[in-house]
Amino acid sequence: MEMIEFKHVTKDYNDNRALDDVSVKINKGDFVFLVGPSGAGKSTFIKLILKETDPDSGSIVVKGTEVTTLSNRKIPGHRRNIGIVFQDFRLLPHKTVYENVAFAMEITHQSKRAIKRNVPQALALMGISEYASKYPTELSAGEQQRVAIARAIVNKPTVLIADEPTGNLDPVTAWEIMKLLEEINARGTTIVMVTHAKDIVDRMKKRVIVIENGKIVRDEFGTYGLGGTKRASAIEPDPYMEDDYNEAVADDREDYSGRKPKNSDGEVFSRQTTEIPKKPLGEDIDEASVEDAFAKAERLLAKHD
Repeated sequence: MEMIEFKHVTKDYNDNRALDDVSVKINKGDFVFLVGPSGAGKSTFIKLILKETDPDSGSIVVKGTEVTTLSNRKIPGHRRNIGIVFQDFRLLPHKTVYENVAFAMEITHQSKRAIKRNVPQALALMGISEYASKYPTELSAGEQQRVAIARAIVNKPTVLIADEPTGNLDPVTAWEIMKLLEEINARGTTIVMVTHAKDIVDRMKKRVIVIENGKIVRDEFGTYGLGGTKRASAIEPDPYMEDDYNEAVADDREDYSGRKPKNSDGEVFSRQTTEIPKKPLGEDIDEASVEDAFAKAERLLAKHD
């Protein structure tokens, strides 16, 4: 079933052609990376889905509805089916985590009963239930992005648009956010992610739509497929670190009663720190190896700054 379909869509801004006769289908449950150089037409593609702008010609269908002919009265209902995650989070600084997520339901006139049901579920899915009463300034960048994703999914949208969601995050946190997006996608939400993060795209092996000069030049499963400089928004995660992270997430998903995540030894650890991965083959970790691990981490961070 097609969730999003563009048919011969063209969009001009004065003398600049942003999209040129674009036709593409994105099916229900797809995870799609939308990539291409700056100014290629990616932002216009997203704005057309949201009906923030209209095409000069062509048809755009989202969830069976022709978007180009929607009346102003029906636009809010259309956008309610689409969640959006931004690179810069866009959280309201004077509202708590709970209030930020609830606000997305309040502006769509959801009932208080629905808000009390959906908000805790969204916070639990993102692993931030314990931060419900905190303010954005009290959170790390990764935690703020988790709040932003919770806000985007709280209305249970059929489509989630993520606009450079890892752009302001360190490499390890970026990978954690991608794992969360992958989990949301596994629950049936169609995801369209705009990104320049070549390393993330190459690792995840999802569908990649490449836009250049307003045209789709490639649409296939695989890698980023563009030349140029590699963007250091994420790195290949250490397999032992990834295993510990997956175990912690699986443990945290067993119930949403406020339990804190644990490592593979059953010890509680904070989400604000990164656990040092175990050495393989069960070797003991002495002080020197710990110091080496921290030194390696500092070199990696300096390399990707």
